[in-house]
Amino acid sequence: MNKKKLLWILILIIAIVAVVAIVIVMNNASQSQKNNAENNTTIVANRTATEENKVENQTDNNDEKDKKSKAYSKIELSDGTLYTTTGKKEKADMVIGTNYFDTTITDIYYNPQNYLDKIIEIEGFYMTNSDGTPYTFVGRYSTNTLCPTCPSGYSVMEYQLRESIDEKFVKEDTWLKVVGYLDEGYDEAFGEYYYLDVINLEVMNEKGEMEVVN
Repeated sequence: MNKKKLLWILILIIAIVAVVAIVIVMNNASQSQKNNAENNTTIVANRTATEENKVENQTDNNDEKDKKSKAYSKIELSDGTLYTTTGKKEKADMVIGTNYFDTTITDIYYNPQNYLDKIIEIEGFYMTNSDGTPYTFVGRYSTNTLCPTCPSGYSVMEYQLRESIDEKFVKEDTWLKVVGYLDEGYDEAFGEYYYLDVINLEVMNEKGEMEVVN
């Protein structure tokens, strides 16, 4: 083989290697662009989802704020008169029923952290403090009085209206259904206490069970 022919073979080999190298570089660049595009799509999708979550959470928060800030409207019902901040009967997270009435109220007093900001529903008759302090309660007669802060013979839960309403309640005669957020207050004489911040208050036409045993 002469030198001229050998030279041409070397040039051909170098050309083939160069073409292969160019193809590899182009493939890598294409794959990199594809990965970047996928990453950008993922970032955009994540940002979009995050923004949607923020909007959804903000809407939920606004709904909760609305429930806690609106004044009462009055609605006449077949079974009573409803005062509501939401324009309807609000669904409660938990209902204090006749069974375990006293027990549940007692647990709220001892473990308020499990109930704070929950919407609670309770039925009972209207009560005020016997010493003339301007506190309002909904409760029932109790054979045990498990509640540590309740007067003997009663099981009660304090509630607070956000404004006055055009109703005249009669102590231990007016039957109420109260729906509200459990909230914490402070009194200089008694210290911390817990009450229902009322979003629905229904003055019922008929009474329920006046006395509870547990």
